Amino acid sequence: NGVGRPAIHWSKSRSRQRLAFYDSAFNDIVVSRAFDSPRVPEYVVEYLVFHELLHAKHDVEFNDAGRRKRVHHAGFKRDERRFALYREANSFLDGKTRN
Repeated sequence: NGVGRPAIHWSKSRSRQRLAFYDSAFNDIVVSRAFDSPRVPEYVVEYLVFHELLHAKHDVEFNDAGRRKRVHHAGFKRDERRFALYREANSFLDGKTRN
C-alpha cells in the first residue's frame, strides 16, 4: 500500500483499552494520551506508532463470504516482530494494560 506519511496525534482521553489506532480515512495515527507520560519509555510510543503504520501497509484478510477475517495475520505479525524493541515494548504494555 502506498500511503503518504500519516499525521500522529494524542487522543483526547487516557484510554488503556484502545492504545492506538490508524484512521485510513484521514491517514492519521492516534495514540492514547495514557502514554503521554515521562514514565512511559519512548520506545513504547514508537512501537505503538510502528504497529499502526503496519495497518496502513497490510490489507485486512477477508474470508470467502467477504467478511473481515484477520487484521493481525501472519505477514503483519512477521513485520511487527522486526521492531527492534518488540519484546520490551510488549512486556511494558502487558504490565500497563492488564489492570
